[in-house]
Amino acid sequence: MKQKLILTFVLALIVTIIQAQEKTEKKQLKEEKEYSLNISYYSINITQPGIKIGYEKPFKHFDKTKTTKKGFEKTKRRNLYYNENMGYYNLPNISNNFFVDAGLGYRRLGNKGLIAGVEVGLMAIISFNAGKTYEVDSNGDVDHVRFASNEYIAPRLNLELGYEINKSFALSIKPGVFMQIPHYKSYVTQFTFETTLKYQL
Repeated sequence: MKQKLILTFVLALIVTIIQAQEKTEKKQLKEEKEYSLNISYYSINITQPGIKIGYEKPFKHFDKTKTTKKGFEKTKRRNLYYNENMGYYNLPNISNNFFVDAGLGYRRLGNKGLIAGVEVGLMAIISFNAGKTYEVDSNGDVDHVRFASNEYIAPRLNLELGYEINKSFALSIKPGVFMQIPHYKSYVTQFTFETTLKYQL
């Protein structure tokens, strides 16, 4: 009788350990797959329109839960994340601009769904001249240049303010600035504004 009880206890312990291990593996797998799709109205100086599409993945979480004096639990969720994006913006009568972009950011999410964060990144831009472009060769002949373009790199900085609607959707605004290099042997600063809808996959 005693041996049967010991055997039953050992089997129950093994089953419990296996179930705990499976839950841990599922949790780790879920965290590894945690990423979101971002779609943004992207503009230069608010009025010059564009679009930006990308994905985002957190790689470090700093969650902390405290109990208030009234007995309520308050959780501070913070994370580090990276993202990759591509987009387009138009400068009327000047250029059509396509870019790819990678960023690294810090975000804080409050109990009431409020979002605040900061992000740095680097853009690679190809800018196609609007209208017709002509070039004078060494013989003094004038030729029409098709798809005349310039290439730039642009370090950027963005702030973020937003609201987590539910576990799947969040909406935020991201004012920012980037430095376009080189620009006629110098640089030019552009101010940006994004309205972003995030979908958690």
